[in-house]
Amino acid sequence: MDSPKQTRVAVIGARGIGKHHAKWWAIEGAEVCAIVGTSAASVAATADALRALFPFQGKLYTDVETMLTAEAPHTVDVCSPPGYHLAHAKSALDAGCAVLCEKPLLFTPGTPTAALLGQARELADLAGRRQLRFGLCAQYHVAGTIC
Repeated sequence: MDSPKQTRVAVIGARGIGKHHAKWWAIEGAEVCAIVGTSAASVAATADALRALFPFQGKLYTDVETMLTAEAPHTVDVCSPPGYHLAHAKSALDAGCAVLCEKPLLFTPGTPTAALLGQARELADLAGRRQLRFGLCAQYHVAGTIC
């Protein structure tokens, strides 16, 4: 009998809370195949920090679109600053990936609540049309099991 394929997860923004998300995915048995950061220096430093937490062997990227094309992860964990959540989650969903987004789902200072709710609906509708899982991470210990 064939064993199930290991889930491939990419983490966007793995320096802060994202490093813990990456560790939690690894604990759950996923392959953390890639991380995306803002610069070559920051993503290299983040990779070193991840290697201190678990045996990280993923690839390093500074561009989300390039990572999505090269790695084709099953799931993208969006841990970038909240102002980037919409773009990063949309790119991942458009690429056919399930998305787990760190809280807050969406926030850009000065953006009216109605606009933020519209953006959230846009993401949820896109996930629904693509039949992809799309969730908000509020408690890490359930994320791996549910996703």
